[in-house]
Amino acid sequence: MRKLLVLLLFIVGQRVLWAQNPEHTLLWRISGNGLAKNSYLFGTIHAICSDDFFLPEAAEKALAESEQLALELDMDDPMMLLQVQQSMIMPNGGHLKKLLPETDYERLNRFFKDSVKMDLSLLGMMKPMALSALMYPRLMSCQTVSYEMKLMGMAKKQNKEVIGMETVADQLKVFDAIPLETQAKMLVEMLDSYGKQANEMQALIATYKKQDINALYENIKKSSFGAEQFEEVLLTNRNRAWIDKITRLSNEKAVFYAVGAGHLGGSSGVIALLRNKGFTVEPVK
Repeated sequence: MRKLLVLLLFIVGQRVLWAQNPEHTLLWRISGNGLAKNSYLFGTIHAICSDDFFLPEAAEKALAESEQLALELDMDDPMMLLQVQQSMIMPNGGHLKKLLPETDYERLNRFFKDSVKMDLSLLGMMKPMALSALMYPRLMSCQTVSYEMKLMGMAKKQNKEVIGMETVADQLKVFDAIPLETQAKMLVEMLDSYGKQANEMQALIATYKKQDINALYENIKKSSFGAEQFEEVLLTNRNRAWIDKITRLSNEKAVFYAVGAGHLGGSSGVIALLRNKGFTVEPVK
């Protein structure tokens, strides 16, 4: 269930990726505005092939210097997994079969039987966005790892507290803001463009490894992953909600914030919003 949650985070991060910073780096230092200690902001990709995983030395050093790790969610909270499990089920006995034409449902069912090795007669009560999380690993054709889980393991070894920027309820509102019928349609579109999306995924991961925020934005803007009509709920509103929390936490101690790279850039991104708040946010290489 924790792995499925990571994949759900991945979907949120991938649907819209917006960045306008020229520096090729995923790590940013937060200082000034009365802070006694520096905090750091690191852009993750929520799922990546194990062979492609990398963590810049500067990021390891920044985490070691920090007193606390803040992820989008507190992945270490045992109650969180139960809440996620309960929230993945459609309300009022809903089922994917009721949301799609029979031909589309049967095509999806064949895919799940062949590739996921599970039948939609049992899984179909899950919200379509949760079902899409089960499809993503097949796009990558590899054993995936999570930056969140890796960073959490490092923090635990360093006896650092791990906290979440959002609650499960906050994050699941992102999915619930998209009508179930639209989610189901997106699921079918994902199936219909599977080969194209697999290629785009590889290109996106290659660009992430270059730490090129601008190119990440350009790639996603022209890809089939985009869902621009939901940009506000997927990114903008969440970014704004995080700023007061970052301000409060950073005034208390040095924090290493690790969030999806899509939240970093743009005029409504975390970097710009922190700068507007009076903080100095500068790239670290």
